[in-house]
Amino acid sequence: MAELTIGRAGVRTEFDRLWAAPDGPRLFVLWGEPGIGKSHLLGRFAEQVGTGKSATVDLDSLDVGGTYTDPVGALLRAIAGVCAPWAPEAAGEFDRIAEAAAEAETRLLTDRPEINVSLKAGLGATISDSPITVEAPPPGPSLAAIRQSFHPRLLRALVTLVERSSPGDKLLMLDTFERTRQLSDEDAGGPDDATRHRPNRPNWVERVLLPALTGAGLRLAVAGWNDVTTPVRTHRWRLIEWTAPDTRAYLSSRGVADPALQSAVHVACGGHPAWTAMVADAWDAGVAGGRPLTVAEIRDAARHEPVDRWLVPMFLDRLASRLRPIVVAAAIPRQFTVDAVRALFDDAQRETVLYDGWARDLFSFSFVRRIAGAGARDTLRRLHPLVRTAVLQSERETDPDRTRLLHGRAASHCQRHGQVHDEHYHRFAAGDMTSAERWLAEVRAGERLGLVGNTRLLIEVATPPECVEQLEGGAADVLFEAYYAVSRVYPKDVDRCRLAAERGYALALQLNVPLEAANFVSKLAMLRLRDGDLDGAEASLRAALSVYEQLDNAVGRCNVMRDLGWVFEERGRLDLARGLYASSGRLALDHGYRDNAVYALLNLAKVAENDDRRRELVLHAAQVAEQGASLAAVLRVRAALAELAAKDGDEEGEREHLLVALGEAGSIIDVEMEIVLGFRLALSYMKANKWPQAQQSARFTADRAMAENDTVMLIAAREIEAKAVMHTDLPAAEPLVDCILAAASHRDGPASVKAALLQFMLAGFQEEAGDLQRAQVNLVMAGSRVANAPVDQRGGEAARIDALGRSVQKLGHRFKEAGIIKPLGLIGHILLRLYEHTSDTAAIAHGWLFTGLGKTQETDISGKGEPADNAAAEKALETCLRLFGPDGDIGCRATAHGVLGQLRLAAGRVPEAREDFLTARQLWTDQGWQDGIRLMDDLLGRLDAAG
Repeated sequence: MAELTIGRAGVRTEFDRLWAAPDGPRLFVLWGEPGIGKSHLLGRFAEQVGTGKSATVDLDSLDVGGTYTDPVGALLRAIAGVCAPWAPEAAGEFDRIAEAAAEAETRLLTDRPEINVSLKAGLGATISDSPITVEAPPPGPSLAAIRQSFHPRLLRALVTLVERSSPGDKLLMLDTFERTRQLSDEDAGGPDDATRHRPNRPNWVERVLLPALTGAGLRLAVAGWNDVTTPVRTHRWRLIEWTAPDTRAYLSSRGVADPALQSAVHVACGGHPAWTAMVADAWDAGVAGGRPLTVAEIRDAARHEPVDRWLVPMFLDRLASRLRPIVVAAAIPRQFTVDAVRALFDDAQRETVLYDGWARDLFSFSFVRRIAGAGARDTLRRLHPLVRTAVLQSERETDPDRTRLLHGRAASHCQRHGQVHDEHYHRFAAGDMTSAERWLAEVRAGERLGLVGNTRLLIEVATPPECVEQLEGGAADVLFEAYYAVSRVYPKDVDRCRLAAERGYALALQLNVPLEAANFVSKLAMLRLRDGDLDGAEASLRAALSVYEQLDNAVGRCNVMRDLGWVFEERGRLDLARGLYASSGRLALDHGYRDNAVYALLNLAKVAENDDRRRELVLHAAQVAEQGASLAAVLRVRAALAELAAKDGDEEGEREHLLVALGEAGSIIDVEMEIVLGFRLALSYMKANKWPQAQQSARFTADRAMAENDTVMLIAAREIEAKAVMHTDLPAAEPLVDCILAAASHRDGPASVKAALLQFMLAGFQEEAGDLQRAQVNLVMAGSRVANAPVDQRGGEAARIDALGRSVQKLGHRFKEAGIIKPLGLIGHILLRLYEHTSDTAAIAHGWLFTGLGKTQETDISGKGEPADNAAAEKALETCLRLFGPDGDIGCRATAHGVLGQLRLAAGRVPEAREDFLTARQLWTDQGWQDGIRLMDDLLGRLDAAG
C-alpha cells in the first residue's frame, strides 16, 4: 500500500528533532478533519521511536459493551494493557485493583438486601391500626460512588506502572482522541464539552490523565478531530488537505499516472487523503475489471454531488462482484472481526460468497483500518468512518431491505457476545424495536446511578440516521428520551442541547404529539434564557404554556410558570416574578407535586419583599419537603435554611445545614450543588478562622469544580484553599497559588486580578516568615499582573490594590537604599500603572522616581541588556520633582536631584549639575542623613578640582 503520509515529511522531521531534544515537549498532538492522515502519521511516529518503544490505544477499541459501562475504567485498563509489557512486574498491582473494582460493582448489581417486615396486631385491632416495623440494612454506596473511589486508585497504579517501565524513551499513542467525550463520566471528570466543534475547555482526560502520565516520565502522541487543551508541554500539528503535487505523488505511487486524471481527482476530492485513496482503490478495481476511471467521469460526478455521495457508488460499481457484498457487510458493524463479518451471511452464503482469501482482499483496501490496542493482534478492524457512513447511506437508498437484514444479523451476533450497546444500535437500524424498552430502562437507570458516560453511549447508538429513520415510525419514545437526555449529560454544550431539542420538537410536530412538542419548546426556551434572549425565551414559554393548558397538563404548567418567573426576575420585574412563582407553587401543592412546590417556594423566597417573608417561604418549603419531596428538593431546602442561619449569625447552624446538604448532594451525584454548598462551607470556616476545615472544604469544592470545568468556581475555591494553607503549611502555598494564576490566565481580567492579589497575600506571609527573597519576587509579580490588567477589570478591589501599591513602593525604597537599581524600572512601571487614574500624586511621583533610577542601568529587570537611556531617566526624574513639589518627600527629592546632577555632569552640563548637587546636599542636611551629605560633598569637590 502506498504511503498516505505523503506531504508530511516536515512533520516527521520535526518530530525527530523534538523527540531527541532533552527539554522537548511531553505531548504531541495531531489534529484535523477525519481522513486527513492522522492515524497513518502515528504509525510513522512509532517507527521513528523504535521497535518495542511505543504502544497504541485506539479509543474505538475500548471494552465498553456492558450494560453499566465504565468508560473511564475501560480507558485506564486499555492503557495499562499496552504498557504492561514494559514493566510486567508492576502490572500485577493494577490488575488487582481492577479486579477489586469489578467485584465491588458486581456485588452492588447482584446482591439483594434482606428486608424484614413485622406487624404487631393487638386484640381486635385492624391492619390499619397495627404498627408495621421494617428492618433493612443501611443503603450502600452507589455505583458512581464505587467508581469514584476506584478510579483514583487505578490511575495511581497506572502511574506506578509507567514509572517502573523506564519511560524516558517510550511513546504512548492515543488514536481517535475525539472519543474522550465518552470518557468523562461524572465520577471521574464530569460532563465536558468535548464535541467535534466544542468550546476550548479541557475534559478529564486532558486535564487529569495526560498530566499524570507525562508527569510519570512517559511521552504521548494523540490524534483526533480537535486540538487538545492541557497543561502539559505540547507540540501541535494541524493537518490539512494535500497540495496538488502531494496528490500527484500519491496517485503516481498507486499506478494512476495520467496527469489529467490526477488533476481531476485533486479538484474533485479537494486534496483529501482518504477520498483520494479511495479513488485509487476504485482505479485498481476498475483496471482489474476492464473499466478504468476516466477524467470525464470524475469531473461529471463532482459537478453534481459532493465527493461522499458520488465516490462510494462509483467504487462499488467497479468492485469485483465477489468482493462487493463483503465490503457492504463490513460496513454494517461499527467495528468488526472476521467472525463478525462471517455472521452476516447465512450458511449457504458463507459457502458461495466467502471465498478463500476474502479477508485478505478486504483488508487490502486503504479504508480498512486495524484498531490498535484491541486485544489479539489483527483481530479488530473498522472501515474509515467517512467511508462507512457513505457506504451505509448508499446501501440504505439502493437496497434498504437487505441493509436492515444485515443489521438484524449483526444484532444477533452482538447479543451472543454480550455487546449491549452495539446490539441496541443494530436492532434499531434493523427496525427491530424489541430492545426499545430495555434501552429506555438502561437510560433511566444510568440517570439514577449517575452514569453519564453510559448514557452518552446509549444516546450515540440511538441517534445515527439509520436508526432515527426506523425509530421515528417504530419507537419514537426512544428518540424523545434520547433528545431529552442530551441536556442531562451535556449540560454545558448549548449547541448540542439546542440541536437535540430542535430535533425533538420537529419529531413531535411530525408525529402530532403536542405534549412532547411543548416539552421541547420549553427546553428551547431555557436555552434562549441562557443565551440572554429573554424575549425569545418568554415567547417560547408562553407557547408551551398554551399547549399545557389545552392538555390540562399540570406538571408542564407548574414548570413553565416557574421558568417565566425566572424570565421576569432577570428583567427586574419582581412583582410579575412573584406572581408567577406563587401561581406555580399553588398549582403544584393542589396536585401534590411536592418537588415543584418546593422549587417554586424557594424561587419566591429569593424575590421576597423582606426578610420575614423570605423566612416564612423557606420554612414553608421545608414543611412541604418533609412530606415526601425528592432528595434533590430536600437538599435545596437545606441550602436555603443554611442562608437563614447565616443571616441570624448562627454560624454553627449554617455549617450543620451545609454539611447535611453536602452529603445529600453526593448521594444523588448532584455535582453542581456540591460545588455551591462546598464553597459556602469553606467560606463559613474561613470567616471563623477554622483554617484546616476551610482548607478541606475548599479542596473538595475545587476538585468538583475542576471535574465540571467550572473555572470561576475552581479559582474561587483555590483562593480559599490557598489562604488556609498560608496559615497551616506556608511552603505548600506557593505551588497552589501558581496553579491559581495559571487557571486565571485563561479567564477574564477580574479573575486574573483576584489571583494576583492572592499572590500578594502570599508575599506578605512569606515576609513574616523571614523568606524575604521569595516574598519580594511574589510581590513584584503580583504588582505587575495587576498593573497590566485594564483599569475597568480591577473593580471592587481598590483597597487591596492600594495596599499592594504601598508594598511595592516600600520595596522600591529598600532596593534604592541597598543600591539595587536594576529592578527599579519595573517597580516604577507598576506604580505608574496602578495609580495612573487616581489623584495620588505622591504615589505617581514615586513611580517616576523609580522609573528614572531604573533607566540609568545597563540592563532591565529581565536582564535583556537594554542600554541605559539617560535622556529618558532625566525626563522621568524632572517629572518626579515637579509632582513632589517643594513640600514632597525630602529623601526622594534629594535622590532625584543627586542622580540628575550625575546625568547632567556626564552630559557636560556642569552648572546644572552643580545646582542639583547643592540642592541635594541641602535636602540631605535638612533630613540629617550624613552619608548623603558626604556623597554630595565628594561630587562637588570633584567639580571644583576639575575647575
